[in-house]
Amino acid sequence: MKERINIDERYFKEDEIRTNTKPYEAYYSCLNSTFNLSEIKSFCDAGCANGPLMYELKKNNNNIELLGIEYFQWQKDAADKSIKEDIVVHDLRDEFVSNKKYDIVNCTETGEHIDPEYADTFIENLKVVCGKYLIISWSDTGGINDIKHDEHVQHLNPLTNNQVDELLIKHGFKKNNELTTKFINSSIGNNDFNFWWRKSLGVWEIN
Repeated sequence: MKERINIDERYFKEDEIRTNTKPYEAYYSCLNSTFNLSEIKSFCDAGCANGPLMYELKKNNNNIELLGIEYFQWQKDAADKSIKEDIVVHDLRDEFVSNKKYDIVNCTETGEHIDPEYADTFIENLKVVCGKYLIISWSDTGGINDIKHDEHVQHLNPLTNNQVDELLIKHGFKKNNELTTKFINSSIGNNDFNFWWRKSLGVWEIN
């Protein structure tokens, strides 16, 4: 397999730690509108950064067991103390071993940052922790051919929605169109919800 890209050279702590919580409050609101969170017992955020979405879940649904998976130790170090110990530092290009499956696995703004050669491993890692639902977004912009939108070339594998669909179907996921529509519709009109999430977001289930 091709030598993996050293992503440590392309990310800068001062740019990456999430300090604006408004988008994650909006995202949580959409989660709450789409799912009955009182019935959700566990939630995994793959590519969780410093855990702003996990923080919203902890604050509003303390009964939900949380797991965050994050590449950078400095993101975990910056997490709120209420969720810091729920975050594990792991490169999702490497096999992730877990004896626990989570009712919802969330994975936004992560897939496009994974080398193409490791995309299958990445999806299999999501599958390993997914007990029921996978919520995923995947940018089709940036990369080496779109430096204007990606100065540090952080998007290693931008994909169209159709390409993402093909990848997930190949790994045994089935799109839940009803929940996808419900989630996206709940975000419309909320100015704090990041528009790029809406562009590609889908709710999937283990087929």
